[in-house]
Amino acid sequence: MKKKVLAVIAAMTMTLSMGMTAFAANSPVVDDTPDQEGYATTATTTIGGVAVTLDFTWDEVNMYAQATEAQRAELLKYFDAENEAAMNAYVKTLFESVTGYTASADANKAPFVKDYFSLDLPAGVTMPAGGIDITIEAPYATAGDTAWFLLHLKEDGTWEYIKTTAGNGTLTGRFTSLSPVYVICAPDAKAPAGTTTAATAATARCSCR
Repeated sequence: MKKKVLAVIAAMTMTLSMGMTAFAANSPVVDDTPDQEGYATTATTTIGGVAVTLDFTWDEVNMYAQATEAQRAELLKYFDAENEAAMNAYVKTLFESVTGYTASADANKAPFVKDYFSLDLPAGVTMPAGGIDITIEAPYATAGDTAWFLLHLKEDGTWEYIKTTAGNGTLTGRFTSLSPVYVICAPDAKAPAGTTTAATAATARCSCR
């Protein structure tokens, strides 16, 4: 999974102690240049027949800085988890409650956050009423994988599952709003009863580790 920067926890804790005033919304606080290989760094869409490259926020400190207060509370449940066990329990609960899937009973196949980032439209570009299909450059994905799940954190702090299609090096989903996204991998997760589409097969599979 994408390695969390330990400094972000201290920064977030300091922010909370100061009444959430240290980080101004939409104001990056650290260099956003990717410093780990093998993770998403770009995302694109097409609006009105024109290709658009989305604004992509890679670093969790900047994600937090740009988030609403409700989103920040949710982000801290993962980024500032007390320990690894608490973090894993949170991710499992989040995954199951938002997607409707049931995580594998095998601890080695527990759902985990592989990647995270924030997306936004460039200045002057408006979200179409019906939303947009976004393709995320995701070097860890392989065509045919069905265990990748895009979870989108909305402005009000609630989550939505974005139906996800994996390609060779890409993940695609339809969004109607933009903000933080977690990429969760959940091998052998069981789909909700009555699910029949190929994209949500009875058992999710992927090569995510």
